[in-house]
Amino acid sequence: MKRDPFSGSLRYEVDRLFDHLVHTAWGGTRTVACLCPPVDVTAEPDRYRVELELPGVPAEEVNVVAQAGVLHIEGQRQRRGRGPHTRGLLEELRYGRFARSLRLPADADAAGLRATCADGVLTVEIPRRSPGGMR
Repeated sequence: MKRDPFSGSLRYEVDRLFDHLVHTAWGGTRTVACLCPPVDVTAEPDRYRVELELPGVPAEEVNVVAQAGVLHIEGQRQRRGRGPHTRGLLEELRYGRFARSLRLPADADAAGLRATCADGVLTVEIPRRSPGGMR
C-alpha cells in the first residue's frame, strides 16, 4: 500500500482548526498578531542585542521603534506570487502581520538604537548607558 506523502498535513490542519476555535469560541476575534517570531535577547557590557527570525521578510516590511521604555517590532510577511493555475498541496508557512514588544531595561539608550536585517534575521542593537547616566 502506497503512503500518501501529504498525510502529515492532517495533523497541521487539526492544529490550525484547534487554534482557530480557541481564539473564536466565545465570539471574540484574535487580537494578537498571527505570527510571533522567535526572539533572542542578550546583554553585552556596552549594549543589548535583540535578534528575531524573519525568513522571507524584506527589511522594508519591518518597523522598529522604541517608545516609553518599550521596543516595538512589527511588520508583515507576504505570500509570494503564484500563477493563476497553481494549486497548493501542502501549506504550512504562515503569512500576515507580526508584532513583538519588549520592555527595555533602565540603562538602555533607545536614542542610539540600530537595526539591521540579513539572512532572515533582524538584529536590533541598543547601547547601554554607563552607571553615571552618560554613554
